Amino acid sequence: MRLHVVPVFLIFFCCANLFVRPAVAEIDSRFKPFLYDSTQPTRLFLRGRLTLKSQTDFIKALNAYPQIKTFSLHGPGGSVFAAIPIAYAIRDAGLDTLIERDHACESACSFLFLAGVERQALGALGVHAMQTSDPRSREIAMAEVAALFDYLGVSGYVLDKLAETPSDRMYVFSRDELYDNALVTGTRPVEPRSDLTAESWPLTQCDVLASDPWDPLRARETAAIPSEELDYFPAIGACQAEIRENPGNLRALYQYVRAALMRESQETPQVETDTGKVIPSLYVRVLLSLSQRGYVAAQSEWAFYLSYGFRQVAQDVEEAEKWGLKAAESGYAEAQVRFGQFLSSKAGGRRHGEALIWFEKAAEQDYVPGLYLVGLAHLRGQGTEKDETAASNFFRAAMVATGASELDIRFQSRAGLELAKLRLEHIERATDLARSLS
Repeated sequence: MRLHVVPVFLIFFCCANLFVRPAVAEIDSRFKPFLYDSTQPTRLFLRGRLTLKSQTDFIKALNAYPQIKTFSLHGPGGSVFAAIPIAYAIRDAGLDTLIERDHACESACSFLFLAGVERQALGALGVHAMQTSDPRSREIAMAEVAALFDYLGVSGYVLDKLAETPSDRMYVFSRDELYDNALVTGTRPVEPRSDLTAESWPLTQCDVLASDPWDPLRARETAAIPSEELDYFPAIGACQAEIRENPGNLRALYQYVRAALMRESQETPQVETDTGKVIPSLYVRVLLSLSQRGYVAAQSEWAFYLSYGFRQVAQDVEEAEKWGLKAAESGYAEAQVRFGQFLSSKAGGRRHGEALIWFEKAAEQDYVPGLYLVGLAHLRGQGTEKDETAASNFFRAAMVATGASELDIRFQSRAGLELAKLRLEHIERATDLARSLS
């Protein structure tokens, strides 16, 4: 159940610079991993890994600050045998629990969250099986966890997910699972806004430097920047500035994460536990949070990471399909094409017939990549009968469609190349036929 904590400099970077925080605070760290912030006098914070010593430190923290009402959690877990008594103490003290946005409470930390009287999860809640080679220890731990869950009234669904998820993986509950199984309290929030458009936010320098060609909500007044051409240093700075000015600009936050992940992939070595497990970075967690908040481009990108185990994300094809489908069902052609590409890939099982359905949906919107991919399916006989005439028609449609992005131009170039190859093949066949008749 071991995960390294997200490096402190990353937490300070994202939380202090991206999001507005109080400028002055007195932090009491005597009870680590439990922290007290004088500017939020009714909250206690978990920021780190639980050890056996944490049991007594938690009680000391509550005694030092009896006004505590809410316990904010952000940690990778730790000792199960420390988490269980702390969870009982949380419920007995009547504390509420909170996972703040872009934070994560995983493994044994989840026991603490579920012990809250009122529970709010704006970030990620995850569970997995206990990491031990001793069957007897695992049996004892599971029995104690089951007793704790019974005391807290936790759904058996959680225990099932905990038991069936390997210790080197993490099962993160979706928003629907959190509400369907009463893991959080309060009224289920409304679905993410479906009325967002590319015009929902003004054009900013962040858009100019970091616009994603696969983002259906990208700013149309500026050219999109393919990943390999993204200059991430100025992009990160511009997007940080926009987020500070307008925290509700989800497009800027997505573009910031895109640039930060690009920088991280080129400059930062992967962080591993002593068991060799790669630890997802804070930026990856923000990408997941954006996906959960309904930002379609983030959902498609998250599905891509899951499908290949990309950038410190464990491969999970089933989850990849779920997120890819969710994005495609938004109706945006960009997401439909990306989901079709997943279905036709090795990871997606090379389901060309299903992929073609989504390519056709995108083509119906005159989306250049969709038109090209439908043509390619007819040319290769993937998901449909091989038909060079139909392929040529779709390639021509792609070439005359009104796409203006760099991505559109690339697919139009591919369509033109395929048409040229078909014409050459037709000429060669005609020449061979003429020779055979002479």
